[in-house]
Amino acid sequence: MLERIYIARHGFRSTWVTDSAGNYTAVIVSPTGIPTDPPLASHGVSQAKQLASHLASLSTDVRPQRIYSSPYYRCLQTITPTADDLNLEIHLENGIGEWFGFAPFTHPGPATPERLHQFFPRIVLSGDEPIFVPRANGEKFDEVHDRCAYVLARLIEDLDREWKETGTGVKSVLLCGHAASVIAMGRALRGDVDMEVRAGTASLSEYMRVGFGGGWDMVRNGDCSFLEGGEERNWWF
Repeated sequence: MLERIYIARHGFRSTWVTDSAGNYTAVIVSPTGIPTDPPLASHGVSQAKQLASHLASLSTDVRPQRIYSSPYYRCLQTITPTADDLNLEIHLENGIGEWFGFAPFTHPGPATPERLHQFFPRIVLSGDEPIFVPRANGEKFDEVHDRCAYVLARLIEDLDREWKETGTGVKSVLLCGHAASVIAMGRALRGDVDMEVRAGTASLSEYMRVGFGGGWDMVRNGDCSFLEGGEERNWWF
């Protein structure tokens, strides 16, 4: 049975701007060519390495055994050092991707898995379909919470099914997302839509299963103690 869920936010990134008509302009052009898909800043690259070192330092019985990531470049860039250190594949999941507010225009989406695989070869290309793909013109506040709650419920169900069918499986999983999805996932696990979930860049939250009732305790809330710069760019909604 799945016992532990780690949730990380991507590292310190470059940014983009948009106007009222939905025209996006990147400050630093992404390798994918998508304005809303910026890479990490050099500081974020350092944070990603520090996150990886921290996770690799954990005892083998609690280290992540599987990784799921938002399909945006900054998340994959953040989680790849961890995947390298732990020798794990990366499973893409659109349902833990970026939150764009509801708008009368279409927001740019992430690159295709095939395109991303060119930059991040640990991505799994076969057998994975996203649990949820967010609406192209954005979501309202309650919709991003519903989306993340649904994805988590399905993911937990799927991982538990592995144990029931084979007698073995994943005990600890790591998910890498964005500030909004990190917060919404934490609130879903705790069943509290108003809970304060800290989400600094490259932060790590940890949730442990409580008994057989399906509840989850928060063990760490946006931990940044392993980062040289501590907590940065915490966000709230």
